[in-house]
Amino acid sequence: MMKEKLILLFTEHEAENVLTEHEIKAVLEFLQKYVKPFHAKRMKRDILNVLIRRSMVVELESDQNPFSHNLDQLDELGLGINNYNRMSDQQYFYNKLKKQANGDTQVNKLKEIGNAQDHQ
Repeated sequence: MMKEKLILLFTEHEAENVLTEHEIKAVLEFLQKYVKPFHAKRMKRDILNVLIRRSMVVELESDQNPFSHNLDQLDELGLGINNYNRMSDQQYFYNKLKKQANGDTQVNKLKEIGNAQDHQ
């Protein structure tokens, strides 16, 4: 699934016409620094540069939900969007922390019950 998404991402030729040289360089450096499959040890800089130039540019829009993407554009591309993508990253993180807190509370209650039984 990931392979098909990467192939789709790099089959258009928009970035070269839309982005400035500085923007392309910034994307290249970001990918090499923070995205493991694009690290310099895994992919040559020249190859990554060509892939970026051939890639499609997806506009991101700001709204009341920080870090949420313009899902209409992604839906048009036919990319499978799961529930995680449909809510903001911030909301997803909040929900995850809430579940962990509830789980930790239940674990602590079980430990207390176990300790109480040990003392009897």
